[in-house]
Formats: sequence, structure tokens, C-alpha cells
Amino acid sequence: MTPGASTPCAATPPRSPARCMRSLLAMACAAAGLLAGCGPGTGGTGDGNSVPPLMVFGASATSICSASFSSLLACPATGGATSAQGSQPVLLSDTAGGHTVSVLIDGHMAQYTARCSPLQFTGTWGVAALDDARFYGTATVAGVSQPASLALQPVDGGAVGSSEVTAVLRALDGSALAPAVRLQRSAGTSLPAPRCPP
Repeated sequence: MTPGASTPCAATPPRSPARCMRSLLAMACAAAGLLAGCGPGTGGTGDGNSVPPLMVFGASATSICSASFSSLLACPATGGATSAQGSQPVLLSDTAGGHTVSVLIDGHMAQYTARCSPLQFTGTWGVAALDDARFYGTATVAGVSQPASLALQPVDGGAVGSSEVTAVLRALDGSALAPAVRLQRSAGTSLPAPRCPP
């Protein structure tokens, strides 16, 4: 603190010791409240040591416009710096399966939704060791969150004009969180009501 700077206890007239302690305690509580944003209920782990999903998987963010399924995206026509913006919003769904699964891609992010069950995923496109490119993020199953990844692979090997991808959602340990599903690009960014099993 610089000389001459005021403190809660340097008031005129001087404060009583008890009042001074209450002021200091209030300031400490306010500072603690600012740090509480990492606790439960705010998306953190509750221990103040939340780690971004890309780091959990040892992955680095990269442009989705170079993905093997880029023909299904709405990336800028020219490459270079403009691809840093990622894709315009694109919606994929399991058309043949009754629109029970959707994946909305916007920029470099994806949101996977199992429309007939309490399963969602949000992640960022990145690449890990051995060129393992996929979306790395967090899956929420019935209100419980965990690190997860979403891989999208062209059904026909990535040929130009690919019309379908296979989506596989996996937990950190590699186990499948949902069955693999084939997705196609939808005409817009909304879907009809899903045909959920009885």
C-alpha cells in the first residue's frame, strides 16, 4: 500500500477496534464471494481447479474448416485467415432415424443433443496426439457432467460431396456414451419433432 493511502481503519474520527474488524471482515467476505464462481453450480468442479476440456484430452484448438467432413459445413469459400471464423451454423440430424439426434455446428463449436433422452454435449474442435481431430468438451447425462469427445467421420471416406457422417460420442476413458449414429445435413437450423421410441 502506498503511503497516505486510506484503509478501512484509517478513518477520521478513528473507528473503534470492533467496528474496524467488522469492516475488514466484510471486505474479506466480498473478496471470497468473487472467488466463489469456481464452485458447484457455476460449471466448476467445486475445488477451484476446473480444467478446460481441450487440456483434459491433451488437445489444441484448430480450424474446423480443414475437417474431413468440411463439405457438410458452411465455411468461407476462401481459405486463410477467414477460416479462423469457422462454419456458419449447420444442423446435422439422423434423418433416417426420426431426428432423435442432432448436432448443431457453429463456428468451431458443436452441440450434440439426444432429443429423446437427457444427454447433451458441447465441445470445441481440436486435435490431439496422432492427428486425432474431433470435438472435445463436456457431456451432461441426466444432470451429471463429465469430459467427453465427439467424433464425426464421413461415411464414404471423406470424398468431396460427402452427404453423411457417423457420429460417436465417447467419455474420457473411450467408452461410448451413446450408440454410433449416421447424420445428414438439414436444410435449415430447425427440425421436426423427433420420433422417440415408446
